[in-house]
Amino acid sequence: ASLCVIGLPLTGGFWSKWYLAQGAMDAGQPIMMIVILLGSLLAVGYLLPPAIRAFSSPPPDADAVASAVASGEAPRASLIAISVTASMTVVLFFAAQPVLTFLRGLVY
Repeated sequence: ASLCVIGLPLTGGFWSKWYLAQGAMDAGQPIMMIVILLGSLLAVGYLLPPAIRAFSSPPPDADAVASAVASGEAPRASLIAISVTASMTVVLFFAAQPVLTFLRGLVY
């Protein structure tokens, strides 16, 4: 799934990014093509490390798993990140038009 989101060739993510980039160029919007490419590079940075760790590190022992489960709450940075993301999702749901107007001003 990570490789697909990144846009590795011959995956569904690659073809969708390819057509988006091609459409951006056909529409005369090279900045949008750069945004698509930067999004792929960012996805490499945040999706590849967990996938590599998941498949290349040894499985944890039972004691480590039990202590992680017993600790309860996630780290504060993780809670802040997911709270901000959830809050912005709710804001965008109810106030999408001002955001779209702002973004249209950047593109056109």
